[in-house]
Parts: sequence; C-alpha cells; structure tokens
Amino acid sequence: MAGVIKSADGIVGIAACDKNESSRELQVMIPSLLPFYRGEMKATHQDAEFTVNDGKSSRTVTTTTSNVVTAYYRDSDPNNSFPPDVRKGEQVIVYQNEGSHIYYWKSSGRNNNARRTETKRIAISATLENAPDLDDTNTYYIELDTRRDKHIRLKTNKANGESFAYMFNIDAAKSQVILCDDAGNQIFIDSNIPRVFMSNKSNSMIDLNDKNIVIACENDITINAKTGKCHIESGDDMTLKTSAKMTQESASDFDQKSGGKMTMTSGGAMTLTSGGEMMLTSGGAMTLTSGGGLSISYSGSGTCTGNGATMTMTMARLDIKKG
Repeated sequence: MAGVIKSADGIVGIAACDKNESSRELQVMIPSLLPFYRGEMKATHQDAEFTVNDGKSSRTVTTTTSNVVTAYYRDSDPNNSFPPDVRKGEQVIVYQNEGSHIYYWKSSGRNNNARRTETKRIAISATLENAPDLDDTNTYYIELDTRRDKHIRLKTNKANGESFAYMFNIDAAKSQVILCDDAGNQIFIDSNIPRVFMSNKSNSMIDLNDKNIVIACENDITINAKTGKCHIESGDDMTLKTSAKMTQESASDFDQKSGGKMTMTSGGAMTLTSGGEMMLTSGGAMTLTSGGGLSISYSGSGTCTGNGATMTMTMARLDIKKG
C-alpha cells in the first residue's frame, strides 16, 4: 500500500486489530487508499510474483502486498505516557510525512465506546534536569488502569527537592486503598475484612480491625471530653494497667461498667477522684489492693455493702475519713 497523505489534519483510518498492550504500533486500514476493498476488515499480507523483462533478459521478482499500514503512535498531548488501547474497528487519524513511507496514528476520539479495558497515564515532568526519559522517578502522574491491575493511582516524587514523596492508590482488584508517603506514614483501608489502619513512622497506630480496635504509641495517649460525657463500657473483661501513676478524675459523675472482670493495676500510685458521687460496683468479688496506704474520704453518706458476695481490701494502712 502506498500513497502520500498531505493534509495537516491527517486522514481517517480504521484499526484492523486490537493494539497490543505494550506496543505503540497499530495495524491500520485506510479506506481512501482501498476504494474497491470489500469483505471482512482484517489485516492481510500476500506474496506476489512479477516477471520483469528489460528486452535483454527477464527475471522474477517476489513482493509482499498488504491491505494495512503499520503506523506509530503520535499524540498532540505529550503528557499522555501510554497510547490509547484502541480496538479493532475504531477510527484513528493517520499521518504521513511527504516523501516518507513512515505512518503515524492517533485516536480520533469519535467512537471510544469500542474500547474495553485500558490503561491511561497523565504524567508531567517534576525535574529541572533535561531528563532523557520521563518515568516514575521524575514525574508527577495520575494513572487509571482497568486492563492490568484495576487501580487508580496518584503519585509525586522528590526529583525537584521535595522533602517527601506521596502516593494515593485505589486497588479495586484487592478492595484496598492506601495513602502514604515515603517516610513510613500511612492510612490503609481493606474493605474485605473490614479494616481501617493508620500509623506513622514513630510506631503510633490506630487499628480498626473488624470488631476490634487497637490504639498504641510509645508515649502519651490523651482522651479528653471537655463539655460532654466520656463513657467506657465493656461486655467482657476490662484491664487498665500502667507501670507508673494512674489518675482518673471527674468533676461530676464517673461511671465505669464491666459485664465481666475489671482489673486496674498500677506499679505506682493510683488515684480515683470524683467531685460528685463515686460508685465501685461488682456483681462478683471486688478486690482493692495497695502496697502502700489506701485512703477513702467522703463528705456525704457512705455505704459499703457485700450483697452476699465478697469484698476484700488488702493494704498496709487503711484510712477512712468522713468530712
């Protein structure tokens, strides 16, 4: 197939096959160069023999004819990293430099509904250097992929002096979402479990794993309800433990409930202070243990009732004072 396409706007071609995923080449049929072609739109190649006679001698020449041209991807938008994954039968625009046998193609955008899954990446340079190639290390990019990994990804890098690089990835195939930087800070969602996990590079973390919650850090945890109520309740065992001082303080009512065993253990001093009524209630055995002194002070009426169960106090010294 030969012919010169002189129009700056190119000429309409038809994709004769699906574009290979990793290729920038496309087999294109150009109807205007094949006005009498009939039949199925299919790339065909055929060898033909011709006899050439120059008057003195003759010789046989074998040549290959085709109803398609091989065109190379050319896009007017340089930020598109990958060619569109055009399908067989989709319209494309074909270009040819005059005097050249090299063809170029780009999507016409007229019948994208012929597409199935594909990969699209929009990338811009993030470096002041004259990089020979733009890749994951020197671009900011957005990638949509329904052909390979079924993901949407947004990523930055540190090619121009940035302190951190960031990545936001929606992995629809694994039902997971992650937002993270390159320093070890992250927010992670796994919809299958379900789980929401957040951590930083200092090993502080909150993990909502199915029906369980874990909160952990190496230093302080503060829960502060300044104008409302703070309610802690367990349907099973509850353990509050510290190797140093534990302080629970309330300017009004303070309520802790457990349907199972409640244990409060301190390696140092333990203080329970209430500006109103304080109640320690147990349907079973209750144990208050102190390696030092235990002081119980009250200004109103006070009641200590076993209700048929057992209350045990073990300490070196017990002071009970009525104000």
